[in-house]
Amino acid sequence: MYKNAIIKCLTFLVVLVSIVAIICVLNQNSNKKDINYFITKDNVKDERPDYPVAITSNMSHNRGINIMGSALNSNDGSYIVIEQGDSIALYGWAINTEENQPVDDIYMEINNKYVKGIYGLPMPEIQKKFKIKSSSEIGFLFYFDRSLLKDENGQYCNKLRFHLMNHEKETISSMVEYQLIYKNNKLKNLFRDIISTDWNKGLNLEYIDNGILDKENKTISIEKGEIHINGWIVDIDNRKPCKNLHIAIGNNTFTPSYFFEREDVASALGMSETNNIGFKFIIHEKFLLNSDGQLYDHIEFYLEDSNGVICQPIRYKLNRI
Repeated sequence: MYKNAIIKCLTFLVVLVSIVAIICVLNQNSNKKDINYFITKDNVKDERPDYPVAITSNMSHNRGINIMGSALNSNDGSYIVIEQGDSIALYGWAINTEENQPVDDIYMEINNKYVKGIYGLPMPEIQKKFKIKSSSEIGFLFYFDRSLLKDENGQYCNKLRFHLMNHEKETISSMVEYQLIYKNNKLKNLFRDIISTDWNKGLNLEYIDNGILDKENKTISIEKGEIHINGWIVDIDNRKPCKNLHIAIGNNTFTPSYFFEREDVASALGMSETNNIGFKFIIHEKFLLNSDGQLYDHIEFYLEDSNGVICQPIRYKLNRI
């Protein structure tokens, strides 16, 4: 068991070092006009090859698209953790699962726009492990400006789609969607008090998947695994939607990527605006545990009011069921 774990760690480190080396080379050359490895808004296209999506019966290897390092798999889909920084590197490997061999190209869809990734990086260990035919050149890399994740309104998108191309058959052999989780730096201690005590100061957790919510005692009891937090937020002092929500666990702070309208809440509070009130956030188990593998004792919710000011946190205790 330990031998297999060591082999897995070494394989991951080899791949990681290779990717870091590639990024360093790309950084050194990013100022050259004829090299477009670093993706900016100038490289974004309105369309990709207009191929139909092939019916995929082989669902193995996440339907052929495997993001390494920043990806998380859950019972509710696949997720990418977006770290802080001006540039983002997403890397992994991709194959046609029906034929168990390399694809021709990979495209990433952001806000209904498309960018073409670097495809064909050698990954011999992956090829050997999964007996992939033809070639070990199945690795891909998307190295891009963080601003690409923002839409025309300046809001960060909540998902990315990846499209695998088969030019010979003129089909998309696979299309896979990843939800995004934004990981931020710890918030600075510059907060305002929420004056109104109505509606739990504007934070209302409605239910917890994979856990039990005790609203009266502000306690979340969870089983082993991830938790899904569902609820809504408002700037209760100004009766407007919040700009954002920041969720702090340990030394990590996260921003939900999925907000939606809640007309019922807006109506009950006499608000004319309905956007960005409801939210859903999935917290993977790895972020719920400290360095000793123990559950953190609390989670804090920081509302960012309608003026963009961070409010004092609302704390919930964490327990095991």
